[in-house]
Amino acid sequence: MSILKKYIQYSVLYIFTSLSLNAIAHHGSVVNPNMYLAENLIELEGEITEVFWRNPHPRYRMAVSSGPKSGEIWELELNGSPIGYRRAGIGEDDIVRIGEQVKVAGYASKIDAESLGVLHILLTNGQEFVNGRTRALRWSTVRMSAETLDFDPIKVESAIQSAEGLFRVWSSVRSPELEGSDYEHMLTDAGRQLASEYDPIADNQELECRQGMPDTMFDRGSPMELIDEGDRILIHLQEYDVERVIHMNAQQGSMPHEASDLGYSVGHWEADVLVVNTTALDWPYYDEVGIPQSLQATQYERFSVSEDENLLSYEITITDPVVFTAPLTLTTTRAWEPGLEVAQFDCTATWEG
Repeated sequence: MSILKKYIQYSVLYIFTSLSLNAIAHHGSVVNPNMYLAENLIELEGEITEVFWRNPHPRYRMAVSSGPKSGEIWELELNGSPIGYRRAGIGEDDIVRIGEQVKVAGYASKIDAESLGVLHILLTNGQEFVNGRTRALRWSTVRMSAETLDFDPIKVESAIQSAEGLFRVWSSVRSPELEGSDYEHMLTDAGRQLASEYDPIADNQELECRQGMPDTMFDRGSPMELIDEGDRILIHLQEYDVERVIHMNAQQGSMPHEASDLGYSVGHWEADVLVVNTTALDWPYYDEVGIPQSLQATQYERFSVSEDENLLSYEITITDPVVFTAPLTLTTTRAWEPGLEVAQFDCTATWEG
């Protein structure tokens, strides 16, 4: 069995950390060359005419007032989500407002020729909003920043009192984003052919606010809650409001199940370890890299908690004879942050402003 184990040290001190180059969701990072013309930085200046403060990413509309794009209406898209900005104390009116004149720089989208993935915004107060804490300022000498807010002490205490083993809210995964090189050495000829046909724009299901197994278990920036309901366990993931059901008193082959994005999951306990077997999967890709998943795929998961109960270890072994030459095992961890909650994501793929 080939085993891929990847770990990354992860902490969130400022909202701009979560807007780093590794943040991939929906349209992906605004420097993602699959989604943006990342070799050509564009500057625009004009008036903000609309604000669309919704997941997966906040967006603005700008009436361009100068330069070669003058008279055009452009959509501006930020990295990160309103949930993350709220965690940092940043609300809908705290970056730019309707009617304000601002200057922006970023990369044009490959999906929409008049949509810009924003890297810099020169604000009316002279400060500069920058995508990424380490990215250099472009125009200003003062960087807009925001420190992560503390959790409500009442909610922290409630979380401590109610936590029991696996059953609590766990923070985002600590593993890095998967890349094609993580899989390529294990692909069958058929898997390699299917992967070569992937179109990162036309085939990216997340552009339609959808997510499936196993990718949903590795979404960065998405806390996860496990809830014990006796004969079943719910796994609620914030990104795309995904809710998995683990059937605890069922047999895997007891009856046929219609294939779905999340599959049909049956669980049991091995001491304090939750073991889950998932079949009936009908989700086309393992990730945004475009590695295909066949209908023959099965998944075996193990969830365990550290002795001090502050860390969740997660392991999934994927068996897919169409795509992989051998079972593939991926691992990650999540930390317990008492007071953290799984917020409603309420993803909206299209502008409704």
